Amino acid sequence: MKWKVVLAVLLLLGVLGLFFISDFGKQYLGTFGEGLGGLTGYVFKPKQAGQSFDITLTTTKDAFFTQKYTLSGSSLEVTGTYSSISIGSEVFESKNGKSITLVIRGITGSAEFTNGGSILLSGTSTYVEIGDIIATNNKAMKINIEIIPTTATLSGFNQSSIKFASITGQLDLYGGDNPRSATLSNSKLDIENFAGSLNIGDTGAVLTGSALTAKGDNFSFV
Repeated sequence: MKWKVVLAVLLLLGVLGLFFISDFGKQYLGTFGEGLGGLTGYVFKPKQAGQSFDITLTTTKDAFFTQKYTLSGSSLEVTGTYSSISIGSEVFESKNGKSITLVIRGITGSAEFTNGGSILLSGTSTYVEIGDIIATNNKAMKINIEIIPTTATLSGFNQSSIKFASITGQLDLYGGDNPRSATLSNSKLDIENFAGSLNIGDTGAVLTGSALTAKGDNFSFV
């Protein structure tokens, strides 16, 4: 009797095999597979990553004092009083604290804001303007600059994290149908995945760009 069961199973498999290789069988499998694929995609579809939103942070200039940031492909245009400028092997120093305008592009390195209000820029660049003098090189030139800015714009200012232990000012968030804002008064502020620019004036500073999250003492924009 066992051989009859085995024979029946083999016959059934043969019939199914003929069905699946036939045009109708292929069409059936295709339709079924598409439906199953759609269902699988629905069930296991990964959660979408958070969407960034536009922000503007208006604060005081000294909010950035003691902060240090890594730069990659950034540009700086600054007018102010410089202490020293080093480009490659050339060193320039100011005896009388002369005001000058600098334009530096494609910066890779770091920018530090000191307690004295100066910007310490260290790294490499292929393009530097000092007043009406332009220094360019196909290879990156080493630069070290200290300048107290009257005005400054740092563009391509992309940071994975910007943190303030205590900051005063206004944070405005734009995007979608729900613009929001938060007043900051000696508040903690953490901004994640920021991309944009930093503008510094005589006393104020404005951070403009996009971010993934912004969290303070009494709010959380995500």
